[in-house]
Amino acid sequence: MRKIFLMFLMFVCSYGSFGQVNEYAKFEADIANLNDPIYILMKDKVIKKIIKNSDGIYKDTLKVTKGNYRLFDGKQYVFVFLDNKSDLKLKMDANNVDQTILFSGVGSEMNNYLAQSAIANKNINFSAFMMADEITLKTKFEELKQSDIARVDKYILDPQTNAIMKNGKDVQYAKMLEVINKNKEKLALSKNERELKNAELNKMNGMQSPSFNYRNYKGNKTKLESFKGKYVYIDIWATWCGPCVREIPFLQKVEERYHDKNIVFVSISIDKQADFSKWEKMVKEKNLGGVQLIADNDWNSDFAKSFAVTSIPRFILIDPSGKVVKAAAERPSNPELLKELDNLVK
Repeated sequence: MRKIFLMFLMFVCSYGSFGQVNEYAKFEADIANLNDPIYILMKDKVIKKIIKNSDGIYKDTLKVTKGNYRLFDGKQYVFVFLDNKSDLKLKMDANNVDQTILFSGVGSEMNNYLAQSAIANKNINFSAFMMADEITLKTKFEELKQSDIARVDKYILDPQTNAIMKNGKDVQYAKMLEVINKNKEKLALSKNERELKNAELNKMNGMQSPSFNYRNYKGNKTKLESFKGKYVYIDIWATWCGPCVREIPFLQKVEERYHDKNIVFVSISIDKQADFSKWEKMVKEKNLGGVQLIADNDWNSDFAKSFAVTSIPRFILIDPSGKVVKAAAERPSNPELLKELDNLVK
């Protein structure tokens, strides 16, 4: 199922509150080309697992707090908005989400708006949009409203109450601007913090890398020294990490590109040991390549602490002699990684 994600609205909604716990929302989905269970998540917590019934339909009721949820098929996400009045029906083809996704029933108008806006918005750089000055921002906002991207623009979620406001472009802009202005400083600070952290990490470049000796998927142990003579591209990730999972297809393509070259791809999961079986299952179901390892003490594993890993995914590049090339390497989804590897790997 192809991920649908509306960053602009989700950014606004993320600063809202979600009100009181409601009674029950009704949800059903007719999804072609999908036989696996689906999961309804609030943030990263699964609140409902739904199995296809004898009629081939995913159907259930669930207790919700009004807000944005994620529909997850074990691979990718679709966002849905639910409240206690929802009686929502979803129909789509998992192999062609953009062209087939359609909601009906109570709550469908909002969800169709979110879905279609998400499809249209997927290539927009919202980080740059958020950091624009007010004049540029207003110009961009007006352009956005006039484009096909915002062809349905009468709805927005109030960032304070999560209530739906109708029919008010000026109110919409004012609310957006208010939230954006409140968070410009936070965004700038976050950017500065990342730059300072990367500068600190770059001090490790050229130094001998700390080692690891972790259990691999086959049941044995693997240490960094096993790959002496090869470049080592390390992915530190976890099964519960959405951004990590989204990098997997890109990583698989990079692995394929360099499969006969002087480089090995190592993925180190920092899942808790209690989630060992979950890690094994994902490695198997997603047919993850490279060398799959699980750290011995999640975030507190020595290797993760040595590289000051406080957020994931995190990528590290080590040279054939065991020295750090980049303590904060590019992600597989960044084309700059291929340029760098092309220059290094033979």
